[in-house]
Amino acid sequence: MIDKTGDKKGFALVVVVMLIAILAVMVPTMVKWTVEENRASVSQKASTKAFHLAEAALDRGYWKLIESQSNWTATSSGTISGYNFDRDYADIDGGDYAISISSYPGDSEKRIVEGVGRDSVTGQVRRLKAVYVNAGAVTTSIKAKKAVTVGAAVEVHWGPIMAGTSISTGGKTFPRFYSAGNVSPQDTDGAGGTNTDRRQWWSYYSVPDMPPIDLDFYQSSAANSGTPPSTKCGTSYYITGSKTFKGCQDTSGKPYFITGDANFAPGSGGNYIVGTIIVLGNLSISGNGGGMGSYSAQVPPQAWKEYANNWSQYQSYDGSAPASWEAAVAGSYTAASSTVFPISDVLIHGFVYVGGSEGLTGGGNGVLHGAMVTANNATVGTSTFDLYYDADVAAAIKMTNISLSRESWDEVSLGWPSGL
Repeated sequence: MIDKTGDKKGFALVVVVMLIAILAVMVPTMVKWTVEENRASVSQKASTKAFHLAEAALDRGYWKLIESQSNWTATSSGTISGYNFDRDYADIDGGDYAISISSYPGDSEKRIVEGVGRDSVTGQVRRLKAVYVNAGAVTTSIKAKKAVTVGAAVEVHWGPIMAGTSISTGGKTFPRFYSAGNVSPQDTDGAGGTNTDRRQWWSYYSVPDMPPIDLDFYQSSAANSGTPPSTKCGTSYYITGSKTFKGCQDTSGKPYFITGDANFAPGSGGNYIVGTIIVLGNLSISGNGGGMGSYSAQVPPQAWKEYANNWSQYQSYDGSAPASWEAAVAGSYTAASSTVFPISDVLIHGFVYVGGSEGLTGGGNGVLHGAMVTANNATVGTSTFDLYYDADVAAAIKMTNISLSRESWDEVSLGWPSGL
């Protein structure tokens, strides 16, 4: 009889040897996979932590901007201590972060906020960049809560017109027109139609809310500004009731606050005021209003956007302009800060706010250089009148609060700021 016990023992030994050989190969591989998985897990956790720290930096930058108008203004041309990649914040467990707030090239109503976070264990860094727009800013030549009517002999330069109900453009080929209602005569097919030429006019547009003008600030400032330089300007910058300006020349930059109506009339040497005019009633201009100002005005860096349908008009202001509006768009053009244009017959150089039921009426051979907001209607149409938008004047308007919206958000491949 054949004894197979030895064969079985031999077979079992072979199997055991094979298993040991397989394990000898697999165990190191499994250990390697485990180590690499742990390393990847740690790296991912660190990367996520750095990302959250960068987000916290963006949030802190955002809140700093809306903390006060002075912060917003300061970052238009400079920096704020602690928000220029000049401080390392370590108030969040697991790492640190730094923040930068800077101006946006060519647009005074935008800011760039960058946040960089660093994990404390691995040193991994993530960096984020966001662009914020001041949604409540005055970026228009005329902003009306209700209707705007532009007369045939009126021209509005360098900044758009925006209305909460409708705009009657007089068939103008500039500037841009944005209306929550109809833009006539350009829009011929009503609310259900095309409603825009995608260049100059937009009907039934989602018009932003009225800017939160800080009237209390202007009232207080006017009341504490002393006496105007001439009795033709009045005996105080704070005027109870109505006021006719005739022969007022005041370049002090101090604000006038008028609780009634205001009228600018010609004669007695003419009118020229540099500063803010707040009129709670209506503002009218008789004749040419006596405009006496004359100087070279800076052309806003983005003024070219108003002239898609009349590019030769913009070229008359800017000798360095591209050959066409399309070329300016393609090249993201920005006019040089040295670009100026001579204007004369200036009545007011500054910000004008009108609160009455009629808003602005009248005109006639005068010029308003700045920006105008009316809480009702704006009708400019009796005779020749020009309004030139001044981006610096608009940027300096005092608001009750800063309202920001995020225009863009990106992750950038830059490391930790040098010097920190």
